[in-house]
Amino acid sequence: MKRTRADLPARRAVLGDSPLRPCAKADLDRDHPAVLFDQYWRSLAEDGLPSRGDLDPAVIARLLKWIMILEQGGDPEGRTFTVRLHGTAEVAFTRGDMTGRELSEFVADDAYRTRLEMMKEAILSGRPKFGTTVVRGEGFVDVPVCLGMFPFRAGPQGGYQVIVVAAPAERELRRSL
Repeated sequence: MKRTRADLPARRAVLGDSPLRPCAKADLDRDHPAVLFDQYWRSLAEDGLPSRGDLDPAVIARLLKWIMILEQGGDPEGRTFTVRLHGTAEVAFTRGDMTGRELSEFVADDAYRTRLEMMKEAILSGRPKFGTTVVRGEGFVDVPVCLGMFPFRAGPQGGYQVIVVAAPAERELRRSL
């Protein structure tokens, strides 16, 4: 069934209720925003893990609406991530702008644990990780979502950021957002 924005519930979707399942990049559409961002990330990562300062928003302008930047917090275990940027398509699709909030405030239980594990794997391996999940609308409309998690060094002060590029699996729905 093909869906568009008009098919979504009047209320916004609930971000992070479903666990994240790892998948291969090849499982995503070639034009999925996470696949397109992967091409850009790899150009930055030729000499190792790129710095967040290397990111040029002008080059990825059409992908910015799908991006969420998460910064690893001061917890020595790295168990906190704060949202530094929440793209406009993501905000329109979910509960609203999560900028400035900790991931644990709006993602719980297995959904939080699986996201945290994938971000840590991306940071430790220095490689993007891909996954799928379901975003459940408050009207109980389930929307399959594919995403990529891309590790970056936060800058000279140390630490890491993970850029999450998430969008509906369905092309038609992505185009309508």
